Amino acid sequence: MRETAPAFDPGTLSTVSRLIEEVRIGGDPALRALTLMFDHASRRSMEVGRKEWANGVEAVDPESRAALRFAARRVRSFARLQRDSIRPFRRRETGIVLEQRLVPVGSVGVYVPGGRHPLCSTVLMGAIPARVAGCPGVVLCTPPRRDGSVAPEILAAAREAGVDRVFAIGGAQAIAAMAFGTRTVPAVDLIVGPGNRFVAAAKSLLGSRVGIDFLAGPSELLLIADASTDPMLAASDLLAQAEHDPDARLWLVVIGGDAASRILRSIRRLAASLPSGSPNLRAVSAAIGSMEVIPCATVDEACREADRIAPEHLSVQTRSPRRLLPRLRHYGSLFLGGGSAVALGDYVTGPNHILPTAGAARASGGLSVHRFLKVVTVQEVTRAGAARLGPVAARLARLEGLEAHRISVALRVPGRMR
Repeated sequence: MRETAPAFDPGTLSTVSRLIEEVRIGGDPALRALTLMFDHASRRSMEVGRKEWANGVEAVDPESRAALRFAARRVRSFARLQRDSIRPFRRRETGIVLEQRLVPVGSVGVYVPGGRHPLCSTVLMGAIPARVAGCPGVVLCTPPRRDGSVAPEILAAAREAGVDRVFAIGGAQAIAAMAFGTRTVPAVDLIVGPGNRFVAAAKSLLGSRVGIDFLAGPSELLLIADASTDPMLAASDLLAQAEHDPDARLWLVVIGGDAASRILRSIRRLAASLPSGSPNLRAVSAAIGSMEVIPCATVDEACREADRIAPEHLSVQTRSPRRLLPRLRHYGSLFLGGGSAVALGDYVTGPNHILPTAGAARASGGLSVHRFLKVVTVQEVTRAGAARLGPVAARLARLEGLEAHRISVALRVPGRMR
């Protein structure tokens, strides 16, 4: 039974290491050569200029731009609530002042994958929380299309999200460019956004040089069902996640009864209704074909299975879904009830859809405005404060055998410590 995604294979790591080194040494010329090699695209400038950007935005129909604006407002509103949930503070004692400050990350790079469709929603999810946090610089990298252009929907979303600069660069080479900087691409302090295994491997290898969100792999959904579950709604959520990627990981956890067979029948019925020419059919077929059905006798057993797997998306479509909430701890984002389509979370509910996968939800939540804020502290101690704290600090320094530490404290309280 699959619990976590496999580690990067040696071939992927070797390839990505070589690409990173090429970009580090070769800069812009290396980026152009790699873009031609992998994306079969050639551009005069890797940066999307103002005129090209404006033309791309205008190429998107007004209804779609309005939809992006609506989604952006909701993502921005939720990010502001998150930001306001953690606050600066100052604590005063006799001779001591302690503070917590929230300082935005200086510069952020957002990576948006290419692939079959332009993931304009990922632009909003990556860039808007950075702007709400107050980050002064936000750039975006995304693979160019074969004609060298960037999808207009990506450019429209970037405008809506407040991105400063857009670069037509994809893959591991884009991550390397944002980590090291080139003549054209600025180095950033933090890189966020999903990608394929080469992008994830680059983030892993460069994680000691530049901040990253986490290593996001193929999309995941674990759905908990029982006899009350509407099989068509459950099936639609599983199919929607399968549509992302042939390697999407799906689990159907069923509490008693025949819910599994009803949901599986509904999956077949809905899958048959998808357009025959859809490029997503292969992904749907592969992901559904590898879905795991896990029968459970009780609600407690189902919750234990969910926590063991720690999925990216967790959907609870049982008779009383909120009753399970206290028993569930490990997930990227939780969707309660049949009405809570996971696809709504992909676009418009407001919480971020860039989420941990491969069991990482045991230790991490999804991307949020907090990742773009540094929680830093300030300490101010007068002689009166040193007199209060010094004896204990000196004792601890002696316990650890750090004499210079003891002397440093003693000098702040003359005559008190020898």
